[in-house]
Amino acid sequence: MYSDRAGSIGGSGQVVSGQAVSLSAGWNLVGFPDAGSTSISAGTFLSGLLQQTSGCYAEIDGYKAGAYTPSAFDQGCGGLGLIGNFTVQAGQGYFVYTDRVGVRTLLAPALSP
Repeated sequence: MYSDRAGSIGGSGQVVSGQAVSLSAGWNLVGFPDAGSTSISAGTFLSGLLQQTSGCYAEIDGYKAGAYTPSAFDQGCGGLGLIGNFTVQAGQGYFVYTDRVGVRTLLAPALSP
């Protein structure tokens, strides 16, 4: 969300516990609702995504202070493997790139290959 003025908005609802998310080929914007209760590695997420889609390239990027950071990618087909790794944080959105359509459950136990 972008605003040219400082402010806040309120909301209410229930905490979401893991959900299956359809990922289109290309860039997707996702969040990890259970990341605060269980440590989730970007590398584990990317590896699982590549296995599920039989893809060759996947990437996950945060965005902070005008830069895409933290960042990690896995190029399984090119022999590079995982470059970069970080722990996904609850309450943050991440850009996820996949070269093939896939469905991932954004809950730590389901992310393990």
